Amino acid sequence: MRPTIRPMLLTAFLLFFGSGAQAAITCNASSPGFSAYYVPADPINVTQSTVTVSCTRGSVADAASLTFNVAVNNGLYTAGNPNQARRGGAGGAANRITYDTYKNSGCTTLWTGTGLGRISGTITFIGTSLSAATTTSWWGCITSGQTGKNSGTFTDSVRMTLTLSTGTPTPATSQIAVSIVHPVSCTIAPAPATLVFNYTSLGGASNASTNFGANCTNGMPYTMALDAYGGTLLGLNYTLVLNGGTLGMTGTGAVQTIPIAGSIAAGQAGTCATATCNAVQGHTLTITY
Repeated sequence: MRPTIRPMLLTAFLLFFGSGAQAAITCNASSPGFSAYYVPADPINVTQSTVTVSCTRGSVADAASLTFNVAVNNGLYTAGNPNQARRGGAGGAANRITYDTYKNSGCTTLWTGTGLGRISGTITFIGTSLSAATTTSWWGCITSGQTGKNSGTFTDSVRMTLTLSTGTPTPATSQIAVSIVHPVSCTIAPAPATLVFNYTSLGGASNASTNFGANCTNGMPYTMALDAYGGTLLGLNYTLVLNGGTLGMTGTGAVQTIPIAGSIAAGQAGTCATATCNAVQGHTLTITY
C-alpha cells in the first residue's frame, strides 16, 4: 500500500505548486497635472501636460501587450462642462475660473470619461522585460475674457480612471492636480485724451475734461495720482482734479471709467503776444496697487 500512496501525494504536491506560479499584470496611470498663470485679457491659455500608463507583469508567460483607456471626470466642483477651479474652494463667480481637459493643443477635442473622448493606447513588453510604460500628451485650456475674478490660486482635482483589456481586475483610479494663478494686475486703457482749453485773455473761465479706463483685479484696492495737479501755460494758471478728488478705488475686474477735469480761472491776462497762441504741457498718471 505505501508504494501506491507515495506517488499520489507527490502528484498532489506538484499540482499545487504549479497553481501558485500563475502571475498577473498590474497597471497605474499618473500625471503631473497642470499649473497655469491666467490673465483675462490674454488669448486662450493652453498648458501641455502628460499622462503615463505604467505596467508590470509577474513573468514572461503573461501577455506581451494590452490595450488601455484613461478617462477623466469633471473634477471636484462638477457643473457639467467646462470644469471649474475654485479659490479656496469658495463659490461665487468671482472665486471660479473655468477650464477643461483636451486631447489636442487646439483645445477642440475634449478628454472625457466616455467613448472616443478617452485617451487610449497599447502597452507592449519588450522581450523578457517585466515592466513597460507609455506617455501621452494632453492639454489644459482656459478661455480668455473671464473678468471679475478675485486674485489668488484656484485649484481643482480631476479623477482619472484606467481600464485594461487584461490584467488588473478592477479599474485603477488616480488624481490630476490643477492649479491656476490669477495675479493682481492693473492696466490703463483707454488712456486719457488731451485736455484742450480755449481761453481768451482776461476772459471768463475755461473748463475741459477727459476720461481714462482702469482695469484692476476684482476686490483689489488701488490708488491713482498725477505728478502735478496744476501748472502754467502761456502765463495762465490751470488746475487739475483727478476722479473728483477720490484717489482710492477698488478693482472690479472690468474697466472703470475715471474722469480728469481741468480749469483755468477767469480774468488772467496771459503772455500771448499774437492773435492766437498754443502750448502743451505733459503730466504723468500713476496707478499703485
